[in-house]
Amino acid sequence: MKISIIIPAYNCEKFISETIESCLKRDRKDIEILLIDDGSADRTFSRCEYYENKYTNVLVLKQENLGESSVLY
Repeated sequence: MKISIIIPAYNCEKFISETIESCLKRDRKDIEILLIDDGSADRTFSRCEYYENKYTNVLVLKQENLGESSVLY
């Protein structure tokens, strides 16, 4: 069974790397991390892309700013 961790992100370039690193440190190998950039105006999306390019279990999606309750709407 695969476990998905969904992380909505909006203008959090200062903290997103720490959050992603924390998820990647989990002992389970069946984890996928979905990073949803909600139209950030800072470099959040590019930081997320870095992890997507480095790890096969990280996927980044970008949407226009709709608010955290509409992630993956």
